[in-house]
Amino acid sequence: MDIEERFIRDIEVLNSYNSDALGFTGFPEGLYRPQNKGEVIEIIKWANDCKKCLTPVALRSSTTGSCVAEKGFLISSEKFDKILDVNFEKKIVSVEPGVNLGEFKKFIEENGFFFPPDPTSENECTIGGCVSTNASGARTLKYGPFRNWVTGLEIVLPDGKDIYLSRKVSEKNCAGYFGFQNPIDFFIGSEGTLGFITKVELKLIDKIDKFYAMFLPFRSEKDAILFCREIRANNLDVRCLEYFDSNCVKLLKEKRDDFKINGDFLIFMEFEVGQKDEEKLFDFWLLFFEQNNVLVDDILVAETCSQKKKLKEFRHFIPSTINEISNKFILEGGGKISTDWAVFIDDLLSTIEHFREILNIYGFNRENVFCFGHVGNGHPHFNLITKNGYEKDRMLSAVENISEYVCKIGGTITAEHGIGKVKKRFLKYYYNHMTFEWVKNFKRELDPNLIFSPGNIFDLGELNG
Repeated sequence: MDIEERFIRDIEVLNSYNSDALGFTGFPEGLYRPQNKGEVIEIIKWANDCKKCLTPVALRSSTTGSCVAEKGFLISSEKFDKILDVNFEKKIVSVEPGVNLGEFKKFIEENGFFFPPDPTSENECTIGGCVSTNASGARTLKYGPFRNWVTGLEIVLPDGKDIYLSRKVSEKNCAGYFGFQNPIDFFIGSEGTLGFITKVELKLIDKIDKFYAMFLPFRSEKDAILFCREIRANNLDVRCLEYFDSNCVKLLKEKRDDFKINGDFLIFMEFEVGQKDEEKLFDFWLLFFEQNNVLVDDILVAETCSQKKKLKEFRHFIPSTINEISNKFILEGGGKISTDWAVFIDDLLSTIEHFREILNIYGFNRENVFCFGHVGNGHPHFNLITKNGYEKDRMLSAVENISEYVCKIGGTITAEHGIGKVKKRFLKYYYNHMTFEWVKNFKRELDPNLIFSPGNIFDLGELNG
């Protein structure tokens, strides 16, 4: 059968693949669902020869449009869903990119090990998608993003050649230019623009025997942020610090009958016990809480698995509910705008206050602003619900304003979700002209026909220019 005849072109099927978590849509000509590396190589060679565009797609939990096709064809990793090799002695696992992250983590923990990355969408995303976006999550504070856990990648490049890259593990390395000492890192976070991943090798650690999760209430946003800054300043051993502003807390109270936590501003915190004396550990934390404006009488502590699961549900309920609310306004040209900027922890409070001032200047209703996320890393998510195209345009201008600001103080415009198709306008604040030319030249070198993921990170006009 001719390759073009293998593409699925049924409109109903294509429509089911043609949007991400925020309803960003594309224009795919067809869909290909290869079952093995040989098929992937064949289709990529064909696409390169014919100059047909390919956009890798998985479970479509992206919030930046990176998984939808601006033109050309979708190539899905869904049939690549096997755990290939497990070496628990070396704590290394090889998997195909279509393996569901949540199911993988359950399998690992059932065997006495732990895989730390925990993006909010872990039950709705694949390992390949996480590699492509360098996903992270709440526990990034202690364990870092997905990149830290990838030890090997098998990739089919845009010319159809397959390569395997493994991570160099020496503590010191002076072998040439820094970025090229571990070329695997070029592909982690590349958002499908440099090839198709066919295998991922991951490292594990021993399962954590005991940890506690808790919601800590505060009287103000300032108290909550300064609390996190004190933890970082004192190098205290916690694995996540997540923030919920008063609008997020109000949403939980309105939508969840089982949410019984007092306080208008909350920090979700986890810490591991390990070999420490548990009683002394709790005495230490109680004193620290009292000294840093935690409303100690209203702290909610989770110790059992079911209690911890419930607290995590509350944390994950926020973004999923905001998505549901915002998607109602897509047809009117509105929807959710989510910021992904991050700054140094010492600059976090002033940056949050500055952005709230910007939103006021642009006339945005505070009731439609929800701030939550990874403040322990200086990485809050502002979720702005816009009801029409006019509001959306104004809020994008406000986000551009804060993007310029955070880059000037050494921050980043995206710390977890990537650029995709929706944040390209902000890259000019992060990269100077010369550096961005280097990035574009690297893309052109690996993909001279520009077939992979058109519209992700770059506009085609920029690459052709």
